[in-house]
Amino acid sequence: MRENTVISITNSKGGVGKTTTALNLAAALAIENKKVLLIDGDLRGPSDKALLGITKPSEGLGQCLSGSLGQVHFLRYEDTSLYVFAGSEPIHTPMNLLQYDKLEALMNTLRPMFDYIVLDTPPCAMMADALAMCRHVDRVIYVIREDFAATTQIFEGIQALAGADARMAGFVFNCA
Repeated sequence: MRENTVISITNSKGGVGKTTTALNLAAALAIENKKVLLIDGDLRGPSDKALLGITKPSEGLGQCLSGSLGQVHFLRYEDTSLYVFAGSEPIHTPMNLLQYDKLEALMNTLRPMFDYIVLDTPPCAMMADALAMCRHVDRVIYVIREDFAATTQIFEGIQALAGADARMAGFVFNCA
């Protein structure tokens, strides 16, 4: 198993540029001729497809983990080596899906198929979803927007990740 293949992007609260950071990282890796999969892991509020301008209906991580997806299909972003795995509909109780080892099995299947997998998760200080997902990734990048989240929210998010044994890659400071 290759290390540092699966990278999760999270933050303390919405509106800090987490999804934009995930999209930019995935696109930058694809520009370097890496085969990249962007997974919209924010199951309650998927937005990656819309930000990329993809309008084709698709099934994503939530449907895959629920077992309602017969076969996994990725959307290819334009003529690049960037692939997107994102659903069109929100999942209202994603923690029920994240408690099983289906995500681990999926990641083990996907790792050899891609050079990098970028997992765009919900804010870890607000939802336990990101904490449940972080045990299946190699590294976590934490996004902080200057003068937006309270310092206590940032520390709580980082402490929650530490408590979940997340391996931090570093931080992205937005709007600084």
